Amino acid sequence: MLIEAPCLLGEQFEHNKRWGDRGPLYLVGLDLFAWSCGLDGVTLLGNRSRYAAYHTDFFDRGDVLETPISFEVPDRCICNGAGVPLRELGLESDKIGWLRSLRMYEDGTWRYGVICGRDKESREVRTEALDRLFSPVLPAVRMTVTDFM
Repeated sequence: MLIEAPCLLGEQFEHNKRWGDRGPLYLVGLDLFAWSCGLDGVTLLGNRSRYAAYHTDFFDRGDVLETPISFEVPDRCICNGAGVPLRELGLESDKIGWLRSLRMYEDGTWRYGVICGRDKESREVRTEALDRLFSPVLPAVRMTVTDFM
């Protein structure tokens, strides 16, 4: 699946959507869904604050003025696909699962929504494997003095 984004998570973007919040918004996440009928399965999440919270607006590629960030995520990893062993996503589990979302949180961290198992159990996780997959859109990691001690 081709993912195109207007900026990194936590950065502002301009849009031309006629309804919802006006003016620049922060990119606070991505919703992913592989539509079998060919519709765009990437929904951009925008908010007035730098993290996913209430009053988050939904955008597709046509709503944003430019999308300079572009990268691919294997279709089989996305919801409605065949799924992948969760170990490929960096999780210690023998279940099969799918990616459903990426969200930025108030503390500046992000987590991925993963659905797994026959009962479609949903969990929020963060792994190195997923960070590598989504690295083009992830914000720069903020370092503090304690990181060097």
